[in-house]
Parts: sequence; C-alpha cells; structure tokens
Amino acid sequence: MKKTLLSLAVIGFFGLTSCKKDRDCACDITVNGQTTNSTITIEGESKSDAEDICNEYEAGLRLINSMMGGTVDCTLE
Repeated sequence: MKKTLLSLAVIGFFGLTSCKKDRDCACDITVNGQTTNSTITIEGESKSDAEDICNEYEAGLRLINSMMGGTVDCTLE
C-alpha cells in the first residue's frame, strides 16, 4: 500500500511539473516617465518554453522602446 501511494505521488509530481499550461508574460513599459503595463498570454507551453517566449517578447519591446529612450521589464507569472 505504501509503495502504491509513493508511486502515485511521484507520478503526480512529475505530471504537474512538466505540464503545459497557459502563462502570462507581464511587462512594465516606461517611456518619458510614464509606465504602461502590457500582458500577453502564452498558451499551452511548459514553464521553460514560456520563459523563452517572454524573454523574446521583452527583447522586441526593448528594441522598439530604446529608440524612444524607454525601458522594459517583463516577468513570467
């Protein structure tokens, strides 16, 4: 019985940690002292892949905002 419960717990743990789900990438964009919040939903990705997508999104926003002297800070929620 204990082995069965332990096996189920291990399977459940790995099932939850590797699951693909929707995640939000929240960004604070500041230009000329004014901050705007932007959030995109990354659908059906693992946490690692979602972090990569969020970082790429942040890099794109930084490129655009650097021309206007702005800053961008994105985090995966």
